[in-house]
Amino acid sequence: MKVFVAPMQGLTDAAWRNIHAGVYGAADAYFSPFLRVDGGVVRAKELRDITSPLNERVQLIPQAIFRSVDELKMIADAVSDAGYSSLDLNLGCPFPPQLHRGRGAAMVARHDVMELVAHCDFGLDLSVKMRPGVTSYDEWKAILPILNDMKLNHVTIHPRLAIHGYKGPVNMECFAEMVDSIRHNIVYNGDIVSPTQIETYNNTYNIYGVMVGRGLIARPSMIEEWRSGEVWSIQRRISHLRQVLERLLRQYSETMCGDLQIIKHVQAFVEYVDPDFPPRMMKQLRKSQSIRAFEKALQEFR
Repeated sequence: MKVFVAPMQGLTDAAWRNIHAGVYGAADAYFSPFLRVDGGVVRAKELRDITSPLNERVQLIPQAIFRSVDELKMIADAVSDAGYSSLDLNLGCPFPPQLHRGRGAAMVARHDVMELVAHCDFGLDLSVKMRPGVTSYDEWKAILPILNDMKLNHVTIHPRLAIHGYKGPVNMECFAEMVDSIRHNIVYNGDIVSPTQIETYNNTYNIYGVMVGRGLIARPSMIEEWRSGEVWSIQRRISHLRQVLERLLRQYSETMCGDLQIIKHVQAFVEYVDPDFPPRMMKQLRKSQSIRAFEKALQEFR
């Protein structure tokens, strides 16, 4: 079974992907935070992320969010020009600014656009990441014939509605129905926080893989723990996480200006850290207002 890493805006960038693979071993693939068209061009920031030399350690699959075939074609051309052969289509983003533009999860109901997408040759291997819908768990059924007619490597399903964001329980009944109906490899995504859960999904459903996101930021050793069948001690997890934070601090110090900007970027990862970790240490890391203070707090992070 494959284990993929979900795209998370502002977190799973090239620096983090490189460091995660170096400290824990690489996932089967990492998906980039979505590329989008802004002002008639593909945003340069996302292009820099997928073309960074830091990606050489990992298998990276760029992801596109779009509201028209023309936007998707622009992104696909940019991805191809960057040397990639695969592209993931985002039909699951729940954030209102994207939904209001007809992108992300809103695309599940935009059958006219998806019909055009299905009949275009973008010159890339495609996959889809989707939710069942925006406001109803039945919305995906209208797009099912289109999905089943497309040539897709896999379909990743996050079984929450877009209006629910990342809160509340995932709908496993809906997920099971989608697994039975979609004629492609299925990847499960949503609320995986431990290596035991990876194994449970592997044993319970006929799926191609799982995709981990927020749970992996909190427990970066999760994939390696599952692969080895060994649950790491808190001490071992703390030691490795300390390495990650130290390397992130060094990496962002090379590309960002000002202590506060650098610290805030690294502290974004601390917000997700496993609640089993010593709360005093977490508090010190979250309170740090300078690189020196953050480094001092890390010295106690053992």
